[in-house]
Amino acid sequence: MSLSLLRNSALILLVSYAAASADTFQIRDSAYYPTNISQEEACEAAKINAQKQAMSKAGLEKGRFADLEICTDDVAGANCNLIQESQSYYEGGYITDTKITKEEIKKSGVERQCVIDAQITVDRFKGKPDPNFALSAELSDRKMFANETFSITGETTKEAYVYLLGYLPMKDVFYKIIPNPFEPMSKIQGEFIFPSKNSSSKYVLEALLPKDFENEQLSEIMLVLATKDEFSLLNREETAPNFYKRLNELGRDRWRKINLGYTIVRK
Repeated sequence: MSLSLLRNSALILLVSYAAASADTFQIRDSAYYPTNISQEEACEAAKINAQKQAMSKAGLEKGRFADLEICTDDVAGANCNLIQESQSYYEGGYITDTKITKEEIKKSGVERQCVIDAQITVDRFKGKPDPNFALSAELSDRKMFANETFSITGETTKEAYVYLLGYLPMKDVFYKIIPNPFEPMSKIQGEFIFPSKNSSSKYVLEALLPKDFENEQLSEIMLVLATKDEFSLLNREETAPNFYKRLNELGRDRWRKINLGYTIVRK
């Protein structure tokens, strides 16, 4: 069995529904629209900039969005792609809703920008992280050729359920990779590896490029989640708003997550 990685890359948006204590902000922000990206990508970047501004206005500027720089070697030297992940939260809060009320392309000479007006709602997680609950995780290789298999190793300091999820930014949904029929859910404390030793002969994690993908390499992110309590994942795709709402219901001291960035290179 082969499990593919995430199908779409670039700017990732993870959101959650608003709670009663949420704050809503009217935000205007922009992003450059060069010739080598689509209007959709430029406006998605503008939306993420607006979300960052909303988080700062909510007083959560001490946290940070996750910016992952993934470098691969090519004939010209190091080729780095900065994956900017709108993870919808800093350390203490998260974005529950983003409504774009206006979107326009503005030109100044040869330069273009996507400018958006947005209504963004921000809430705070319940409680604080448990400083004694730590999670580490890393890929066997951050640069992989298409159809290459890989593994993920990590460690938890407390007994926890550990999950691996993919994310589809264009649909704003998560999909479950682990657990699966060959890698059942169990509590883990200490070091772990996926595929596990008991399941490595039953399935593989394989780096696959989307069928309609034409470029030579693709940089993406996947999510490793550890929870003290069992956190059931849907067999079908789950919307990001519902996913983050359920995580918040667990309580902030009950979970940890790590984003793993990687690049798939066409052979």
